[in-house]
Amino acid sequence: PNKIVYINSDVLNDKYEYVKDLVSAAQAKQSKLESAYREKGQKFQADLAEYQQQADQGLLSENERNVKEEDFRKRKAELDGMEEQNNALMDQIQKDNESVKKTVIDYIKEYNKNSKYNYILTYTDGPGGIVLLANDSLDITSEIVDGLNAQYRASKKK
Repeated sequence: PNKIVYINSDVLNDKYEYVKDLVSAAQAKQSKLESAYREKGQKFQADLAEYQQQADQGLLSENERNVKEEDFRKRKAELDGMEEQNNALMDQIQKDNESVKKTVIDYIKEYNKNSKYNYILTYTDGPGGIVLLANDSLDITSEIVDGLNAQYRASKKK
């Protein structure tokens, strides 16, 4: 007989502590970056508008214009650097997702070493879900989450 079970990936992502830690760390970094970027960007725009108004009215000497333009170049480079940091964060999130996937698959392989099951599927309620209906008696999510969390806690203590 084919022995098929499934893991609800929504529940796994919600209850697996490794995922929760990764998500909260990424959200904190992203929030901090976005806030700093928005603040510096608004100040940059305001200062640039003020500078252009002063320059148009002939209120600045050539030396003052040169100093301000150099300052704007540095600040623009800093804003560009912050965009690069955000891109790097997105790349890190992608790597973290791959790491989670590998950790789960490795754990499931070990969990199923004695070939208790022929198939272990993943199920999601969200978009992209292929399984439309699953019998609750085939759900091994809590067992897998408990094992993954125990493994994760042990690895954090090392």
